Amino acid sequence: MLLIAAIGTAVYCVAMFAPAYLDNIDVTDAVVSAYNQSGTRPNEQILQDLKDKLKRIGTHRELNADGDLEEVMGLGAADEDVSFEQLPDNSVVVEVRYVREVRLKPTGRWTKLRFSTKKAGTPAGLK
Repeated sequence: MLLIAAIGTAVYCVAMFAPAYLDNIDVTDAVVSAYNQSGTRPNEQILQDLKDKLKRIGTHRELNADGDLEEVMGLGAADEDVSFEQLPDNSVVVEVRYVREVRLKPTGRWTKLRFSTKKAGTPAGLK
């Protein structure tokens, strides 16, 4: 009986949380892509492209004109939570921090998952 409960809990967790973690894989790909473009394009353009990609990954909740929360496209990461920095030694740090809200069923309660994706080092294009 305990095994059945454990399997049921595992299936529930996968069904509820997998989309958020799968979206984090897409965020990781976007961060690595920005890192790899270092030295080939202006840093401001790379940062803007990264922010544009993040607007097409996942969903978040925002207040609409009526003051109600609605689900909209994108991560909703603030500008200060998306960074691209090239240091004097040509090393690069790309980082994205964001929070995903997941609605738990059947209670309808919301829970927050915090993610931080970072890539640092000296890309091949800057060595």
